[in-house]
Order: sequence, then structure tokens, then C-alpha cells
Amino acid sequence: MSYTTTVTGSYPRKEVQKDTLRKPSVSEEESFEMIKWAVKEQSDLGLDIITDGEGYRENMYWFYQLRLDGVDSVNKIRSIRIEPQ
Repeated sequence: MSYTTTVTGSYPRKEVQKDTLRKPSVSEEESFEMIKWAVKEQSDLGLDIITDGEGYRENMYWFYQLRLDGVDSVNKIRSIRIEPQ
């Protein structure tokens, strides 16, 4: 019996990303490099179905912050709520 091989989800990054909670973690150029690396590695491993490894996704946190209403991902203003006594 033969199985088709592929990668599901995000392919592991070559390098650990920095401060991924509050800003994009990779530039567009780095994203393309990540995709080229992931495709070559999957091909070298002999996988049947090659993916882009989701190299275009900044990171899980930033990706959703940009898409949530009421979350300002660009202007990071720290505020303190003072409750009346």
C-alpha cells in the first residue's frame, strides 16, 4: 500500500522569529525566501504534494490582530482603566 506524502499547516521556520505578538515577523522578501526554502526542502525529501509552507503568514497573532474589529494593531497605546469607587 502506498501513501501520498505532504505537509499540513505551517512549515517550520528556519530561524526563530522575534517579538511575534505585536508586529509582523517577516518582510515580504523574507517570506519569499522562506517559501523557496520550504519548497526545495520538501522536494528534496521526496514529498508527493509540495506546499508553500504558509511562508506568507506573518504569525498566528499578527494575522488575527489585523482582522479583528476593535483591535488596533498599529497604534499601540497603553491605557489604564480607573474604576469609580
